[in-house]
Amino acid sequence: MRKFICLTFIFLMLATITGCSQIARSKIEIDEAMFVRVLSIDKGKNNNVKVTITSKNMTTELGGSNQTSRRESYNVSSEGKTMMEAVRSFWSFADRRPYYGHTEFILISEEAAKEGILKYLDYVSRDQQFRHNSRIYIVKGSTASELVEDTHTSGLFFGDMLNNLENNIVGLSISSKVSVSEAMFIFDNPNVSTFIPCIEMTKKTGEISQAKDKYDIAIKGYAIFKKDKLVRYLLDKEARGINWVKNRIASGVLLVKGNKGEDISLEIITSQTKIKPLITKDNLSCTIKVYVNSNIDEITAPDNVFDKTSIDYLNIQQEKAIKEEIENVLNKAQQANLDFFGIIQEFHMKYPVSWKEIEKGWGEFFPQINFNVVVDAKINRTYLIKEPTGSINK
Repeated sequence: MRKFICLTFIFLMLATITGCSQIARSKIEIDEAMFVRVLSIDKGKNNNVKVTITSKNMTTELGGSNQTSRRESYNVSSEGKTMMEAVRSFWSFADRRPYYGHTEFILISEEAAKEGILKYLDYVSRDQQFRHNSRIYIVKGSTASELVEDTHTSGLFFGDMLNNLENNIVGLSISSKVSVSEAMFIFDNPNVSTFIPCIEMTKKTGEISQAKDKYDIAIKGYAIFKKDKLVRYLLDKEARGINWVKNRIASGVLLVKGNKGEDISLEIITSQTKIKPLITKDNLSCTIKVYVNSNIDEITAPDNVFDKTSIDYLNIQQEKAIKEEIENVLNKAQQANLDFFGIIQEFHMKYPVSWKEIEKGWGEFFPQINFNVVVDAKINRTYLIKEPTGSINK
């Protein structure tokens, strides 16, 4: 009798937990899904959250005997009191159900970032559909929805445009990729300020065939945060100064003067940065040493600079240029008391015993740190020619 009661109880339990209602709610067929590649976040009306989702829309054009396919962006927006409410609202009117497992980019407008972005990132990092390696961008000077709608190149998907920019920006080293997981990790440290890449709309040059082809996307540098609020931007060389310290330099152009005043362009080939913190009594100091290898890629005068004296002079000039970029951004960080380099983590690793005391007083310690920037730069080669063009006629 006892066995019969136990078996009956087990069958009843199985009957209640094997229902399909929960599975059916999350199940979605491929042909019914809208694969969201870009998620844009803005402030909506009445303090709402406005969410714009962007997916790839394939269209076919007929031209004589040939067919051509175009990958264009399909954008749709929704609003709600919270991120989840805005995202779930798409279910009420979108022709396909949005699926966020393929989301590569999350764009947050400048206005929303100034009020704090953790309330948006909480949903993105918590919901099971989103990937934590999605990249974040702050939209400078416009709303995120305007950016995805107005920056349009015929036949090219917005997400592909942004992906191409990411791949090309390594040639300047004024930005880098920051993922959701990386940003959330930094936000969890109250003593470290976060930097997130920023993008903006720029007008296209040349002839404009259509109104919607009027703008392009440009990656400009970094947006700097105090806690979770946007406080300023560091662009171009200032942004590269961050990358020098963070060891994120891939390539780039260094403009220096030759010993006769001519402009010379050097291409950065390799770079490595080492940070050495030091505590002496109650004083904190930090040495930042940068090792750089470069090549001469352009000379704007026919003067020969390939003798030892000239090369030594150019090495000194590029060391000065790099040191100036680093010291400039270090000064701005200390003046604003924003440790977006993560210098505190360097002290944590080297001085784990003194860590608690340093952590408590970091707001007072960081502006007083004596930074010593040392650059060891070397020019390796000159590419295809040994002498400047036209030097033979001098």
